[in-house]
Amino acid sequence: MRSLLNNFEHYHNPNQFIQWLGTNNKAITVKRKLDWLSRCYEYHKLENPWQEIKVKVPAKPMPTPFSDVEVQKILNSCKEIARHYYDFLYFCFAVGARLGETSALKWSEVSEDCSRVVICDQKRNKIRQFKLPDSVVAMLKHRERSEDFVFTSAEGHKIALNNFRNRYWIPILTKANVDYRKPYTTRATCISHALLAGENPMRIAQITGHDVAVLYENYGGYIESSPKLPDVFAKSLESSEGVSP
Repeated sequence: MRSLLNNFEHYHNPNQFIQWLGTNNKAITVKRKLDWLSRCYEYHKLENPWQEIKVKVPAKPMPTPFSDVEVQKILNSCKEIARHYYDFLYFCFAVGARLGETSALKWSEVSEDCSRVVICDQKRNKIRQFKLPDSVVAMLKHRERSEDFVFTSAEGHKIALNNFRNRYWIPILTKANVDYRKPYTTRATCISHALLAGENPMRIAQITGHDVAVLYENYGGYIESSPKLPDVFAKSLESSEGVSP
C-alpha cells in the first residue's frame, strides 16, 4: 500500500494513475489496488473518484489436473530422483491440501494412529479436521514421528516451496515427460478426481476448505466439459412406444 501511495502523487487524474497501474500490474492486481484506494477515500469521507471505475478482469482459466497415468509417472519419477520428497508429494496428491498447509503440517496435528489430521487454514482463518485415506495413513505410520514438521527438506528443515519447485518439481516433471503445471495443481488434481469419482461435493468442500460453488468453478477441471443428461425417463418412454398421443 505504501508503494502505491508513493506513486499516487505523481499522477494528476484517475485515468493517468490507472494507466500507470496497468503497465506494472495484472488486471486483478489493478482492481484490488483501486478497491484499496476507494475504501481509503470512503474512510476519510472524501469525494471518491474510484467508486465508479470498473476494471475488467479476464476469467481465470481452470487448472488442468494431472491424469491418473500422469500422477503415477510423477510419483515414479520422484521416487527415482528425489526419494526424500516422495511422501510429501504423495500426501499433496492424495489429500488435496494447499502446499503451504502440507509443508507446515506438524506431528502434533496428526492423531496417534495417523487416521486424522488437523489443518490450520490460514486463508480462511479456520481449522479443518478430517479422516485421511487408508493409503496415507499407512504411509504416515512408516514415518518417524518428531516434535516438528511431518515433511521436511532433505536438510531436515521446513520445506521451502519455491526451492522445491525449482530444484525438484521441474526435474521430476521433465523426467516423467509430463507437461509442466504448477505444484499447486496437485490440489486441483485431487479435488477434480474426487468429483469425477462421484464423491459428495459437500464433503470435499469441507475437507479442502471451499464453498461448493467455488469447488466446481475452480477445480472441476477433470469433469467432462460437455456433460450428457441421463435418460431419466428412458423406461417410461420405452413402455409408451407405439402409443398415439
